[in-house]
Parts: sequence; structure tokens; C-alpha cells
Amino acid sequence: MNHSFLILHGLGGSGPEHWQSWLYKQLVDAGEKVYYPTLPDYNNPYLENWIHTLEDTFEAISSDQITVVAHSLGCILWLHFVSKNEQLIKRRVKRVVLVAPPSPFLEHEIIQRFFPIPFKGRETVQPCNQTLQIQSTNDPYCSVEDSYYFKDLGLEQHLVINKGHINIDSGFGKWQWILDYCLNHNHEFAVYKG
Repeated sequence: MNHSFLILHGLGGSGPEHWQSWLYKQLVDAGEKVYYPTLPDYNNPYLENWIHTLEDTFEAISSDQITVVAHSLGCILWLHFVSKNEQLIKRRVKRVVLVAPPSPFLEHEIIQRFFPIPFKGRETVQPCNQTLQIQSTNDPYCSVEDSYYFKDLGLEQHLVINKGHINIDSGFGKWQWILDYCLNHNHEFAVYKG
């Protein structure tokens, strides 16, 4: 059974020091097949353009077992993709980790372009075996109260204490937990406690 990884960055991209870029390198060095597309106009993105790039990338993945790791606005992109491709994802995606999605209520013009998410019920959001959302209690882009929006969609949510936006600014360059989770292909639902 072959396996691949799909990493989705958020608004502004994930620079070379970001944990996603570190994760990409670590997985490649471990001999894994990794897809890490640069989403278009990442400083001023539009959902339709990002969806198109994700569709092209997903089509290029030949593996039948995929782990998706998304950060920030990349999480919202993934949820839109799920809503359009539920059956395909059920067949091919094994695990999803959504890290620090932004609030749907945030007064930010670019982020609001990606909302609302077109889900009607809790069962729709988790077509793959495992979908985990990791949210910090002091994320400047999503309060704990706002993060319950994602929990109400049916996501398994793990809150961590005072980790900011789980990015470079909050000390996440190297992130050993996410690498260990990715490399353990048979791992059941892991708990990240920060």
C-alpha cells in the first residue's frame, strides 16, 4: 500500500523556517512522497484559484493512502475541497490534520473570501478515517469560542495552551510531534497536548 503526504500552507505561504517547510524536508529525507504546492497569489488569494491548484495537485497523486496536513487558511481550502469531492476523499485520504484554522468571524477581507464553508451536516466534514483539528487557546486569528465553529462541523478538536497561531512567531519551526505522527502510518488518533 503506497502512501503520500499533501501539505497545504495558508495566507502568506509558509516560509523556509516554518514547520510545514521543515516537515516537507524531513519527510522527503525519510524517503516519503510529498506534495507541497505553492498556492497562487498567496499574499492575496482567491478561493477559486486555490481550489484549482489543489484539484490539479490531488489529481497528480497516485497513492491510495494520503495524509493531509494543512495550516491556517489552507485548512479552510481543504474543507471546501472536501465538500466538492467527498467520495473521492473517502476512497483515498487516510488522515487529515488541520492546524490553526482562522475564525469564520474574523474581520479580515481576504479570509472572508474563503467563507462560508458549504457544509450542511456533521457527517459531511469527516469522510476520511481521521480528521484532527489543533487549535491554540491564544490564536490571534481564532478565539477558543470561535473555534467551536469547527468542532460543531464534526471535527475532532484538540485545544493546546498558549501556542499562538502555531507558526514561526510562536516557536514552531521544528515540530517533532507532527513528523512523528506523519511517519507512523498506522497510528490511530494521536493526541497532541502541546
